[in-house]
Amino acid sequence: MLREADKGFLYIGKQISRSLKNESLSGLVPIYDHSLVILADEDEEVQADIAICKSNSGISGSRLAAAHVRLGEKIGRHIATVFPEKNTSILVLERGGRFFGDGVYMGAGGIFYSMNPKQDDAPVINTERVVIVDSVINTGKSIMRIIDELKNHNPGIDVIIAANVIQNEAAELFKDYLVFATRLSKNSFVGVNQSKQTGKTGPDTADRLFNLIKKRY
Repeated sequence: MLREADKGFLYIGKQISRSLKNESLSGLVPIYDHSLVILADEDEEVQADIAICKSNSGISGSRLAAAHVRLGEKIGRHIATVFPEKNTSILVLERGGRFFGDGVYMGAGGIFYSMNPKQDDAPVINTERVVIVDSVINTGKSIMRIIDELKNHNPGIDVIIAANVIQNEAAELFKDYLVFATRLSKNSFVGVNQSKQTGKTGPDTADRLFNLIKKRY
């Protein structure tokens, strides 16, 4: 009956066939084995970088940025086992997603875009799929807005989401999408320019990455 369907379906399980790595999947709807891929338990190097990234680590600046790049590249390599580089775009959300997004791009390839969701409209992306990348996803509402904007321009675009940290609430919101994350977290706070978490506020990820946290003693 598939010959009578509007679209064909391609079951790719946990990874795509090597023969399809550089091919277009146009006209095919991928069917995945899972909707959420978590990196956290992969190896000791991943655990070490996760420890650096945690808000209570006290680590900022280039050392933190390097950990984001390494974790992003590992996520990118996972993405590359599922999707061909051809007709794939990477959309990085500034500022916090910058270094993690650089890593995803290095690992997955594709076409690179970036935007600041507080200032910019989503770019017009005409590839078959887009990986939306951020370092920390809290509620996920801004991501959903970006998805709507992307689909207004390209209704058939396949959306994948990648994050260093994703809150459980957002993971539930993204149940219809394939999500790659370093780890899930229940710890939610508003990011501000401070070095430690106190109550419902904590160190802003972008300020940490760019070494802008003001030291208060």
